[in-house]
Amino acid sequence: MSVTLTTPCVHIEQAVPDLAAAVRFMERVLGAQKIEQELVRFINDPVHRVLELDHLDCGEAVFQFCMPVPGHDYMPAAQYLKTIGPCVTNLNFYVDDDAHAAALLAAEGADTGSKFAMHLMFWDRLLGGTENCKPSEEMGDGYFMGTRHLWGFDFEFAKEPWKGCTKQRIQYPAFVTPRPPSASRVGRVRRLRVVVEDVQRCCANLTRLISASSRSEVYATHEGTQAKVAHITLRGLELQYCQPLGHKGPLHDYLQRYGQGISAVVFPVMHLETILAAADQQALAAVDGTYVDWREELGEQTPPWSLPRTYRLASRGTLGFDIELAES
Repeated sequence: MSVTLTTPCVHIEQAVPDLAAAVRFMERVLGAQKIEQELVRFINDPVHRVLELDHLDCGEAVFQFCMPVPGHDYMPAAQYLKTIGPCVTNLNFYVDDDAHAAALLAAEGADTGSKFAMHLMFWDRLLGGTENCKPSEEMGDGYFMGTRHLWGFDFEFAKEPWKGCTKQRIQYPAFVTPRPPSASRVGRVRRLRVVVEDVQRCCANLTRLISASSRSEVYATHEGTQAKVAHITLRGLELQYCQPLGHKGPLHDYLQRYGQGISAVVFPVMHLETILAAADQQALAAVDGTYVDWREELGEQTPPWSLPRTYRLASRGTLGFDIELAES
């Protein structure tokens, strides 16, 4: 029995050394906007805080930036910052059966980085009473599990605390509408790029462990001179898997330095120059930016006139991922 995802991605989570700097960059460069602030205030309450975090809406997805709190070095975010630096740590989803998902992934060698009782988050209070809140005994537990070896990112999950997603305004999973008004200058997240050792193995793990109703089949596969590439979507969020070939190039360098992981978030934009001109120029100047040609980097057999122009911001040190703006 596989894992069924009951919502689109709840948030894309990053470990960062400077929370304020990450938030400021997203706001000033991409026009990201803070979201889910009632939940953020609850989690940041000093009484039970183990991470300082914030949530931003950008490209119709929620980005959770996490900065470790001193004295909680056991948290996955702190461990990642210590070993590989700022990075995307995990994707968060709601699932139909948290205990089953945890047992299944543990059998695949995934360790439990953290576990917490969902009812202790006082969801009845957050959701404004019991009308749309599940009883405490039905909530189960939340898990952060080390699945990076299976499919390139860790997996955080729990059962939905509410009876109806559209009846609440506490969380806004990716692409679920209506969403609050946003000043985001980019379109809906196009894809996450995942650099891995073996594309075929990672895709096979996803299709074996995630239910067919929660994902697409593997598509748009090809092998170029520098990489093997395949795509798959999880509840509408596209993952582009890239396996470096040979011993040179940015994908190879990424894998050697950081291991398997999400290297970049790709956003569509209408006009690159307009977006770059609208960004805060001081923030933009703090990171290297360059136009990239994926025909060379991924070995795509595509004529140059059919490829969108793409501009990459080397923002990993601030955000945990690089940004790619693809002109559509």
